[in-house]
Amino acid sequence: MFLVFFAFGKTGFFQTKDEGWHFYHDEVPAAEEKKSKPKNMVELRKQVQECLEAAVFTPTLTNIRRYQYMQKQVIERSQLFANRWAQSLIEDPELDHTVKVPASYYGTLAYKKRLQEKRNHIILAGKETYALFLFVGQGDDYASKALFDVVSRWAEYRGYILNVLTEDSHCTLPQAVSDQGLATAWGIKRYPGLVLQHIASGRRGIITYGLLAGDAIEERMVSLMEAWS
Repeated sequence: MFLVFFAFGKTGFFQTKDEGWHFYHDEVPAAEEKKSKPKNMVELRKQVQECLEAAVFTPTLTNIRRYQYMQKQVIERSQLFANRWAQSLIEDPELDHTVKVPASYYGTLAYKKRLQEKRNHIILAGKETYALFLFVGQGDDYASKALFDVVSRWAEYRGYILNVLTEDSHCTLPQAVSDQGLATAWGIKRYPGLVLQHIASGRRGIITYGLLAGDAIEERMVSLMEAWS
Protein backbone atom coordinates (compact mmCIF):
# COMPACT_ATOMS: atom_id res chain seq x y z
CA MET A 1 0.00 0.00 0.00
CA PHE A 2 2.75 2.42 0.86
CA LEU A 3 4.56 1.72 -2.37
CA VAL A 4 1.40 2.24 -4.40
CA PHE A 5 0.62 5.49 -2.59
CA PHE A 6 4.19 6.72 -3.02
CA ALA A 7 4.17 5.87 -6.71
CA PHE A 8 0.87 7.72 -7.15
CA GLY A 9 2.02 10.77 -5.26
CA LYS A 10 5.29 10.99 -7.10
CA THR A 11 3.69 12.63 -10.11
CA GLY A 12 0.61 14.13 -8.42
CA PHE A 13 -0.21 17.04 -6.13
CA PHE A 14 2.62 16.37 -3.69
CA GLN A 15 5.20 17.12 -6.34
CA THR A 16 3.38 20.21 -7.71
CA LYS A 17 1.72 21.63 -4.59
CA ASP A 18 3.82 24.85 -4.73
CA GLU A 19 2.29 25.69 -8.07
CA GLY A 20 -1.07 26.57 -6.50
CA TRP A 21 -3.24 28.58 -8.90
CA HIS A 22 -0.33 29.71 -11.07
CA PHE A 23 -1.57 27.69 -13.97
CA TYR A 24 0.10 29.76 -16.72
CA HIS A 25 3.28 28.16 -17.97
CA ASP A 26 5.77 30.17 -19.95
CA GLU A 27 6.89 28.27 -22.93
CA VAL A 28 10.50 28.68 -23.81
CA PRO A 29 10.67 28.31 -27.58
CA ALA A 30 13.77 26.81 -29.08
CA ALA A 31 14.10 29.86 -31.29
CA GLU A 32 12.32 33.14 -30.49
CA GLU A 33 9.70 33.94 -33.12
CA LYS A 34 10.75 36.99 -35.08
CA LYS A 35 8.05 39.24 -36.48
CA SER A 36 8.72 40.98 -39.74
CA LYS A 37 9.46 44.67 -39.38
CA PRO A 38 6.34 46.76 -40.06
CA LYS A 39 6.43 48.59 -43.37
CA ASN A 40 3.83 51.20 -42.46
CA MET A 41 1.68 52.49 -39.60
CA VAL A 42 -1.10 50.01 -40.36
CA GLU A 43 1.22 47.03 -39.88
CA LEU A 44 2.78 48.61 -36.78
CA ARG A 45 -0.61 49.17 -35.13
CA LYS A 46 -1.66 45.62 -36.02
CA GLN A 47 1.44 44.07 -34.45
CA VAL A 48 1.15 46.18 -31.31
CA GLN A 49 -2.54 45.30 -30.94
CA GLU A 50 -1.89 41.59 -31.45
CA CYS A 51 0.86 41.60 -28.82
CA LEU A 52 -1.32 43.54 -26.40
CA GLU A 53 -4.25 41.16 -26.78
CA ALA A 54 -1.99 38.16 -26.29
CA ALA A 55 -0.43 39.73 -23.17
CA VAL A 56 -3.84 40.57 -21.65
CA PHE A 57 -5.67 37.32 -22.40
CA THR A 58 -2.70 35.01 -21.87
CA PRO A 59 -0.38 36.90 -19.52
CA THR A 60 2.67 34.70 -19.66
CA LEU A 61 6.06 36.30 -19.25
CA THR A 62 6.79 35.54 -22.87
CA ASN A 63 3.68 37.37 -24.11
CA ILE A 64 4.13 40.31 -21.76
CA ARG A 65 7.79 40.67 -22.68
CA ARG A 66 6.92 40.52 -26.38
CA TYR A 67 4.41 43.36 -25.91
CA GLN A 68 6.94 45.37 -23.89
CA TYR A 69 9.44 45.10 -26.72
CA MET A 70 6.81 46.26 -29.21
CA GLN A 71 5.93 49.19 -26.95
CA LYS A 72 9.61 50.03 -26.68
CA GLN A 73 9.84 50.18 -30.47
CA VAL A 74 6.86 52.54 -30.62
CA ILE A 75 8.40 54.85 -28.00
CA GLU A 76 11.73 54.89 -29.82
CA ARG A 77 10.02 55.72 -33.10
CA SER A 78 8.05 58.49 -31.39
CA GLN A 79 11.21 59.93 -29.88
CA LEU A 80 12.93 59.87 -33.25
CA PHE A 81 9.93 61.64 -34.80
CA ALA A 82 9.97 64.31 -32.06
CA ASN A 83 13.72 64.90 -32.57
CA ARG A 84 13.32 65.25 -36.34
CA TRP A 85 10.35 67.60 -35.79
CA ALA A 86 12.42 69.85 -33.53
CA GLN A 87 15.32 69.79 -35.98
CA SER A 88 13.01 70.80 -38.84
CA LEU A 89 11.69 73.77 -36.85
CA ILE A 90 15.22 74.95 -36.12
CA GLU A 91 16.27 74.73 -39.77
CA ASP A 92 13.06 76.31 -41.12
CA PRO A 93 11.77 79.01 -38.71
CA GLU A 94 8.74 79.67 -40.93
CA LEU A 95 7.29 76.43 -39.52
CA ASP A 96 7.91 77.43 -35.89
CA HIS A 97 4.87 79.15 -34.37
CA THR A 98 6.86 80.20 -31.30
CA VAL A 99 8.93 82.55 -33.45
CA LYS A 100 5.86 84.79 -33.75
CA VAL A 101 4.17 83.76 -30.51
CA PRO A 102 6.86 83.19 -27.86
CA ALA A 103 6.38 80.41 -25.35
CA SER A 104 8.74 81.74 -22.67
CA TYR A 105 7.45 83.86 -19.77
CA TYR A 106 9.18 87.10 -20.76
CA GLY A 107 8.52 86.48 -24.42
CA THR A 108 4.82 86.01 -23.67
CA LEU A 109 4.69 89.27 -21.71
CA ALA A 110 6.35 91.17 -24.56
CA TYR A 111 4.02 89.56 -27.10
CA LYS A 112 0.91 90.42 -25.09
CA LYS A 113 2.13 93.99 -24.65
CA ARG A 114 2.58 94.33 -28.41
CA LEU A 115 -0.89 92.89 -29.03
CA GLN A 116 -2.39 95.36 -26.55
CA GLU A 117 -0.67 98.28 -28.27
CA LYS A 118 -1.95 97.11 -31.63
CA ARG A 119 -5.46 96.68 -30.23
CA ASN A 120 -5.41 100.15 -28.71
CA HIS A 121 -4.38 101.63 -32.04
CA ILE A 122 -7.21 99.88 -33.90
CA ILE A 123 -9.82 100.80 -31.28
CA LEU A 124 -8.78 104.45 -31.17
CA ALA A 125 -8.71 104.72 -34.95
CA GLY A 126 -12.18 103.18 -35.25
CA LYS A 127 -14.10 105.56 -33.02
CA GLU A 128 -14.74 107.91 -35.96
CA THR A 129 -15.88 105.20 -38.35
CA TYR A 130 -17.76 102.70 -36.16
CA ALA A 131 -20.80 102.88 -33.87
CA LEU A 132 -22.22 100.55 -31.23
CA PHE A 133 -25.86 99.48 -31.00
CA LEU A 134 -27.06 97.90 -27.76
CA PHE A 135 -30.43 96.16 -27.99
CA VAL A 136 -31.92 95.66 -24.54
CA GLY A 137 -34.99 93.92 -23.21
CA GLN A 138 -37.27 95.00 -20.41
CA GLY A 139 -36.01 97.65 -18.05
CA ASP A 140 -35.81 95.24 -15.14
CA ASP A 141 -33.86 92.63 -17.15
CA TYR A 142 -30.67 91.99 -15.16
CA ALA A 143 -28.49 91.01 -18.12
CA SER A 144 -29.52 94.09 -20.12
CA LYS A 145 -28.81 96.41 -17.22
CA ALA A 146 -25.45 94.76 -16.49
CA LEU A 147 -24.29 94.87 -20.11
CA PHE A 148 -25.47 98.47 -20.43
CA ASP A 149 -23.32 99.44 -17.43
CA VAL A 150 -20.25 97.78 -18.95
CA VAL A 151 -20.70 99.08 -22.49
CA SER A 152 -21.70 102.61 -21.55
CA ARG A 153 -18.60 103.05 -19.37
CA TRP A 154 -16.39 101.53 -22.05
CA ALA A 155 -17.90 103.72 -24.82
CA GLU A 156 -17.42 106.85 -22.76
CA TYR A 157 -13.82 105.91 -22.00
CA ARG A 158 -13.00 105.08 -25.63
CA GLY A 159 -15.06 107.85 -27.21
CA TYR A 160 -17.49 105.65 -29.14
CA ILE A 161 -21.10 106.42 -30.07
CA LEU A 162 -23.47 104.11 -28.19
CA ASN A 163 -27.08 103.73 -29.32
CA VAL A 164 -29.36 102.00 -26.79
CA LEU A 165 -32.47 100.55 -28.43
CA THR A 166 -35.43 98.67 -26.98
CA GLU A 167 -38.87 97.35 -27.87
CA ASP A 168 -40.08 97.98 -24.32
CA SER A 169 -41.77 101.36 -23.96
CA HIS A 170 -41.34 101.14 -20.18
CA CYS A 171 -37.59 100.59 -20.29
CA THR A 172 -35.90 102.77 -17.67
CA LEU A 173 -32.34 102.46 -18.89
CA PRO A 174 -30.73 105.86 -19.66
CA GLN A 175 -30.46 106.75 -23.37
CA ALA A 176 -32.86 103.94 -24.31
CA VAL A 177 -35.13 104.76 -27.27
CA SER A 178 -37.54 102.72 -29.35
CA ASP A 179 -35.81 100.52 -31.89
CA GLN A 180 -38.74 101.02 -34.34
CA GLY A 181 -38.44 97.47 -35.62
CA LEU A 182 -34.67 97.60 -36.10
CA ALA A 183 -34.08 94.52 -33.94
CA THR A 184 -36.31 92.48 -36.23
CA ALA A 185 -34.80 93.97 -39.38
CA TRP A 186 -31.26 93.20 -38.20
CA GLY A 187 -32.15 89.72 -37.02
CA ILE A 188 -31.40 90.23 -33.34
CA LYS A 189 -32.10 86.85 -31.77
CA ARG A 190 -32.14 87.72 -28.08
CA TYR A 191 -31.53 90.45 -25.52
CA PRO A 192 -29.21 91.97 -24.69
CA GLY A 193 -27.42 92.10 -28.03
CA LEU A 194 -24.45 94.30 -28.86
CA VAL A 195 -23.79 95.15 -32.50
CA LEU A 196 -20.85 96.90 -34.17
CA GLN A 197 -21.63 98.87 -37.35
CA HIS A 198 -19.34 100.50 -39.88
CA ILE A 199 -20.98 103.90 -40.31
CA ALA A 200 -20.10 104.57 -43.94
CA SER A 201 -20.87 101.14 -45.42
CA GLY A 202 -23.57 100.01 -42.99
CA ARG A 203 -21.79 96.72 -42.50
CA ARG A 204 -22.44 95.24 -39.07
CA GLY A 205 -21.68 92.26 -36.90
CA ILE A 206 -22.73 90.83 -33.56
CA ILE A 207 -20.24 91.38 -30.74
CA THR A 208 -22.16 89.48 -28.07
CA TYR A 209 -25.49 88.23 -26.83
CA GLY A 210 -25.38 88.52 -23.08
CA LEU A 211 -22.96 89.94 -20.56
CA LEU A 212 -19.32 90.39 -21.56
CA ALA A 213 -16.35 92.16 -19.97
CA GLY A 214 -14.78 95.25 -21.51
CA ASP A 215 -11.55 93.51 -22.59
CA ALA A 216 -13.50 90.75 -24.33
CA ILE A 217 -15.65 93.36 -26.09
CA GLU A 218 -12.53 95.05 -27.42
CA GLU A 219 -11.09 91.76 -28.66
CA ARG A 220 -14.24 90.93 -30.60
CA MET A 221 -14.47 94.45 -32.01
CA VAL A 222 -10.87 94.26 -33.22
CA SER A 223 -11.58 90.87 -34.83
CA LEU A 224 -14.50 92.34 -36.78
CA MET A 225 -12.57 95.48 -37.77
CA GLU A 226 -9.61 93.47 -39.03
CA ALA A 227 -11.90 91.14 -40.96
CA TRP A 228 -13.58 94.12 -42.65
CA SER A 229 -10.41 96.04 -43.42
